[in-house]
Amino acid sequence: MRYYTYADEDAPIGGGTTYIETDDGCAVWQITVNGDQYIASNLPYPPWGLCLAEGQIDYDALEDAVTEISQTEFEAIWQAHLAKHQSEWLMSQHSHPIGTAMHGWIEIFFPQAIPSPKLRWNERGFCSTVGR
Repeated sequence: MRYYTYADEDAPIGGGTTYIETDDGCAVWQITVNGDQYIASNLPYPPWGLCLAEGQIDYDALEDAVTEISQTEFEAIWQAHLAKHQSEWLMSQHSHPIGTAMHGWIEIFFPQAIPSPKLRWNERGFCSTVGR
């Protein structure tokens, strides 16, 4: 995994700084921060929905536009975002323990993971593999 950041003047929260965790040039997790506002790839933000860069990018070729950062730097930003949603996450974990059979729909397909299904108005589930 490699981690990058860049100034994102076009972010729909009035600009900000975007942080991306990548695997072979594909975004796995992404978060844009502007003050106390976050848009992250694990939660929908109306009207934009789930936000995650698509396709494979050669970030090394963008050396003037992006800065490589450490996993620790990325995790600090990501964990600050998760902390804001900790109570919702704990409630969801309690309601739906790992291994619980669930039914729903695929809201969007990301090759890295499938956010599915819509559980309640504020819950999302993620699976990293799909049965054949």
